[in-house]
Amino acid sequence: AAAPTTDSAVAFATLDGFLSSGSLTATIAELETSLDGSDAEQIQGILQRSGLDEDLVDSALIVRERVGMIDTLIHAAVITQVLPLILEPGETLIKRPSLGAGNDPERNFDLETSHRVAEFKLASWKGRDGMRQRGLFADVVGLSLDTTGRRRQVFVVGELPARFLRTSRRNAAKTLSKAAIKLRTPDGLNASTTVSEFTAAAAIEIIDLRTLLPRLR
Repeated sequence: AAAPTTDSAVAFATLDGFLSSGSLTATIAELETSLDGSDAEQIQGILQRSGLDEDLVDSALIVRERVGMIDTLIHAAVITQVLPLILEPGETLIKRPSLGAGNDPERNFDLETSHRVAEFKLASWKGRDGMRQRGLFADVVGLSLDTTGRRRQVFVVGELPARFLRTSRRNAAKTLSKAAIKLRTPDGLNASTTVSEFTAAAAIEIIDLRTLLPRLR
């Protein structure tokens, strides 16, 4: 891969140096306390001591621009690495894979082959994951709409998303309340169906990507 430009390398080093000097949360809290009750002249001195100068802001903007596509990079890299590990003899991709993070209305699934349809959800769950739960389950419902008899697979990272799909008693219809309209009334869904019941009935295979790529976390 090409080396980063000098500007990018300096920006990363500047930002890393500042962030490595201590907790950003503690630094901001201390700054807030210092600013309370200060006038313009005092604030100027506080600013100079804080290190929050124009160079730091410029560096942060450069870094943000460079890493703005990091989710897309991760999504593309993981799927590409996984493909040779999961494809069976004679199995071929029958549609261009959706490697970029996000939805592509022209492709129903991240991966569509002669043998399977699959979605990849690469977020690291933290324990309070309501929005991630809704997005993951919407993908499960989308997979259930494939009627070709191919394997239906969802690839996740870690035990939390896998456990959610296998054991959650959350109401499936309510979990889909913010999903696309076509996903809200799939076959097999009634007013009392739970997430785990629907996932099992739809024969969705849940695969922890760490079994294929152990360095994922």
